[in-house]
Amino acid sequence: MNQPDIDELAATFHEKDCPVENNPRLVSRFKAKSEIAAAGIRDEDLIQELAEVGFDGDTIRVLNFIPLMDVAWADGEIQPAEREAIETILRERRIERDSAAHRLVTSWLERKPCDALYTRGRALIAMIMHDARHHEDDVEWVLKASRDIAVASTNIYAQLGLASSISDEEARVIRRIAHRFGYHGPS
Repeated sequence: MNQPDIDELAATFHEKDCPVENNPRLVSRFKAKSEIAAAGIRDEDLIQELAEVGFDGDTIRVLNFIPLMDVAWADGEIQPAEREAIETILRERRIERDSAAHRLVTSWLERKPCDALYTRGRALIAMIMHDARHHEDDVEWVLKASRDIAVASTNIYAQLGLASSISDEEARVIRRIAHRFGYHGPS
């Protein structure tokens, strides 16, 4: 049986008694929550959960990239054209190469993501986007970018019009994203 980390337990136990300014962990979490709220997310529980899994004011900018990664990884690997398409989207969204947000997406491109930040982020973005009347532009952007990623990996047969430009796996993932977001328009 794994023993709990004593320092972790002590830190958690004493957080309530420790002034915020003397507790770097609480300061960091408070700062992340403030930055996430500044990014436009208003639900306190959602802000709390995003901060707890590791998002902050910089990395929250790539929360919308999680569905794009699902599409890019649909066939089990990232194709060079998919990587290039994602890099282009990063530039278009003004995500600087030296930022934590860019490094996070780069890590997702290098190895299929399965960490808590990614898996929990997938559920949280679905919660945010499901209310499409407030996020319709974001939902449509994610779906368009997802299709762009899928099309980027087409083979020569698709480019010549002799095969579908989106693989069955990628099409399934895009439909699943639209469903999770509660999107009922054309996908």
